[in-house]
Amino acid sequence: MIKKSRLYFEFYKTTIIPNIVVSSVAFTRGLNSFLFFYCTIGLFAAYTYRENFRYYYYYFFFNQGLSKIKLYTFCFIINILIVSIIKLFT
Repeated sequence: MIKKSRLYFEFYKTTIIPNIVVSSVAFTRGLNSFLFFYCTIGLFAAYTYRENFRYYYYYFFFNQGLSKIKLYTFCFIINILIVSIIKLFT
């Protein structure tokens, strides 16, 4: 269980950069737009980037028994938690 959670977080770390880059475009409209983009469009951009340029990266996770759906569901849940915490304190 601990090994799989490490793998989930390792995958999540690789989605942060494309997610923030795309979401930063929406930051000019305000924090709420940024947070919405961070949860939805930014994650989709990370998915698209990986599908087009880093498709071979999935094989490592497939060999460990993790599917794309599980990986991206985990990323979406973590994004929701992060946005909820930010909204709680602002």
